[in-house]
Amino acid sequence: MAGALMALAAGGTGGGGGGDGDVPSPTPSWNDVYATNSGATNYQTISGITVPLTITATDTGGSLLYYSLNGQYNVYTGGFTVHAGDVLNWIPQNTPAERASMTRLTGTVTITNVTDSNTVLDTFSYSLTPQ
Repeated sequence: MAGALMALAAGGTGGGGGGDGDVPSPTPSWNDVYATNSGATNYQTISGITVPLTITATDTGGSLLYYSLNGQYNVYTGGFTVHAGDVLNWIPQNTPAERASMTRLTGTVTITNVTDSNTVLDTFSYSLTPQ
């Protein structure tokens, strides 16, 4: 018990590590996407942080990956910053080549909190049927 109290006194916030206001609470959890051509995850509000976070994503399926940050849609091209209260969701989309060849696109997207020692925040999968 004393160790737990000392960890709290030292600023530990639980989760994946840092403890310096860089661990979202609750941890964001995006839903899997099953759609035609393009689909979106649920919206998650980033909370429980006191410093801006750098977020990155990796996509095993090769989709066109977009994200919406506070209602502004962006092509994912690399890490970006989120702040407390920001609302974020992800939008994987079939590429024109997949649509032309009628190839189903499946993959997994892993979201990483670079600021907190590259802690994985969430992983979601997608399956996009061309049309």
